[in-house]
Amino acid sequence: MFKTIIFATDGSASAEKALPVATSVAKAMGGRLVLVHVDEVTVSGAGVPIGTGDEALQNALNEHVRKAEHEGVPVEFSSAKAAAGDAASAIVRIAEDVEADLIVAGSRGRGPLAGLILGSVALRLLQSASCPVLIVPDRSR
Repeated sequence: MFKTIIFATDGSASAEKALPVATSVAKAMGGRLVLVHVDEVTVSGAGVPIGTGDEALQNALNEHVRKAEHEGVPVEFSSAKAAAGDAASAIVRIAEDVEADLIVAGSRGRGPLAGLILGSVALRLLQSASCPVLIVPDRSR
């Protein structure tokens, strides 16, 4: 049923909690994992795009791939750039492009006020994805 599973990550500890779930589903279903990272780009006062990508994040992404492959799950990597606050739309586009059967993402649980002001990628995924979405809460907070 779930042959193509998106694991959406921003490199946070909350996202890290969702990786074992995504990997387990892919392994149990004989599917593949598509690791998705969206670099939300903001624009400086001078109109210069500022990305958030860095070496530590790339190392974390490489480690995600290594862990999934160690479990015998085929992994692909897809990245995109999106305007700040639009990561969910980019994830949904990638999910449609790869014909994903499931999107797995972590939730930071910023709280109701921050979620209201900043929005929630998890909530926007639930509202806009055409496939099922599994949100893994970060219970360590």
